Amino acid sequence: LTGSLAHSIKARIPWLFITLIGEFIAVTVTNRFDKSFTALPIIAAFMPLLAGLGGNIGTQSITLMVRGMSTGQISLSSGWHQIMRETITGLSIGAIFGVLVTLVTWGWQHNLELGLIVGIAMSLNMTIATMIGTCTPLILKKLHIDPAVASGPVIATTIDVIGLAIYLTLVTWYLIGVSTGG
Repeated sequence: LTGSLAHSIKARIPWLFITLIGEFIAVTVTNRFDKSFTALPIIAAFMPLLAGLGGNIGTQSITLMVRGMSTGQISLSSGWHQIMRETITGLSIGAIFGVLVTLVTWGWQHNLELGLIVGIAMSLNMTIATMIGTCTPLILKKLHIDPAVASGPVIATTIDVIGLAIYLTLVTWYLIGVSTGG
């Protein structure tokens, strides 16, 4: 916080560059599902919802971990306890938001299947985001990389890629089932 402007820029750019590469991976993942977008265009509308909530819950986990590590409340050896705790927290919050998103989507789009797809994707995304958000600072610390600088870009990119892959895979499975009468 007290270093030079050049030092601040130098510390951040590598992680933001990694984010840029990761987001291009997310674009590539999204592009591979172009037929799903053609068949069911409304699916694009839910992507910011999934990315936003996944990213935010992951960031909350990162913040708790980095703060706990900086105050000495969490160490590398006690990290497993925190990983389990945050995973259960993420699963619980993910289930709550998954049900809520299912109901809102069903009411809005009058399509229960779409609501279930978005709700399941939300639940999985939030659960995985808390796990990654909890593990990332511990892994970075073990690698002697400052978790306060690197965790955010890592979680943003990872959750975008994983969240989109989960969601679009579920949509594609649904569309395959509809087209085959299954």
